[in-house]
Amino acid sequence: NTSLPSIVDDELGTVWGVAWALNGSALVTGSHRVYLRAWNTGTGRVHYQIEGHTRYVTSVASTLRGDVVASKSSD
Repeated sequence: NTSLPSIVDDELGTVWGVAWALNGSALVTGSHRVYLRAWNTGTGRVHYQIEGHTRYVTSVASTLRGDVVASKSSD
């Protein structure tokens, strides 16, 4: 059972980028908001939020282990 619908609903807008952890336990989203969110796919809750962009996040990528996340923004 996954909580992906809850995750998508919580973004309240367009999600431009998604990066999954290799084991499927987490994903990172980038959207019209100016931050990234790391989600626990088991609970559907935000694990942490990464801030720093000044405009919307257009893409997200992570390493295979999921220990490094990169993002691209329109800023």
